[in-house]
Amino acid sequence: MSETITAKKYTISAGNYSAVVTDFGATVISICVPAADGSTRDVVLGYDDIDSYKNGRSHHGAVIGRNGNRIANGRFTLGGKVIQMPVNENGNSLHSGPDGYEYRIWKTEAQTPDSVVFSLHSPDGDQGLPGSLDVCVTYRISEDGTLSLTYEGISDADTIFNMTNHSYFNLDGHDGKDIHDHMLQLNCSAFSEVAAGSIPTGRHIDVQDTVFDFRTPHAIGERIGADDAQLKMTGGYDHNFFADGTPGEYRKIAEAWSPASGIRMEVFTDLPCVQFYAGNFIREEKGKGGAVYGPRRGFCLETQYCPDAVNRPAELQPFLKAGEKVCSRTAYKFSLR
Repeated sequence: MSETITAKKYTISAGNYSAVVTDFGATVISICVPAADGSTRDVVLGYDDIDSYKNGRSHHGAVIGRNGNRIANGRFTLGGKVIQMPVNENGNSLHSGPDGYEYRIWKTEAQTPDSVVFSLHSPDGDQGLPGSLDVCVTYRISEDGTLSLTYEGISDADTIFNMTNHSYFNLDGHDGKDIHDHMLQLNCSAFSEVAAGSIPTGRHIDVQDTVFDFRTPHAIGERIGADDAQLKMTGGYDHNFFADGTPGEYRKIAEAWSPASGIRMEVFTDLPCVQFYAGNFIREEKGKGGAVYGPRRGFCLETQYCPDAVNRPAELQPFLKAGEKVCSRTAYKFSLR
């Protein structure tokens, strides 16, 4: 992946809020919001140049598709046929393998001062998956500090549609220190137990009396080093949580804030789950403006279907029927606390 690419960047803004996105991977490059001290902070990790997004493996700001998160052995059955996706992590398929949508140039369909629409055609057999899929992602920012992401797709054959965004947030600014002091609240009463390779076992564990209970706010770093088998297996929080409420209904599922900057971020979605990743394995590398990133310099809240749901019929399924159009929405709302 050494060939230089040409990509376009787009700035969208409303009121005191702005974001920069690019047609390379439909990626979020920056989200700039006011802090309590009157400054403006860019609260997502990223790079200064597109080649770094192409060569990076942390998925900074990227739209992930067709399938976010992990599928065991990259294999599942659909319509009586065994589907084999590329494997790229411990023998499993992570984020659809090494040729995910985050490494492709998307077509810019429309742009206004506060929005941009990207589309991508994914041919039959792409990533080992059936169906010729057309997908759109719309970014829209509003004066109340909401950055919304709308995913739409239609396929000519049954396939997977489990899109997400992989932005890493640091509410002190992308160049801030680690996120251990950030406060987090998750409206989630259960999480997925995982086995080796971070593949869910199928058990939904009640968060009550565990270090995974964020139904009342806790600092991210408060219990991340606890003597807990699940935390040790994943080097810290990197788990799927089941969002309370009714899947398919747009609702608030999470809230995070920084006591230092005063910036708050609320997360809304119509999807059933969210992956809370505390950035345990962010590699040390140069980011935007000369900032040096490393472990736990940012955290992710990736809305999704349960990982490996395609191999567990008891879970809600991320399958898209042939000829049916799917539409899903996730939003990150920024304000001062």
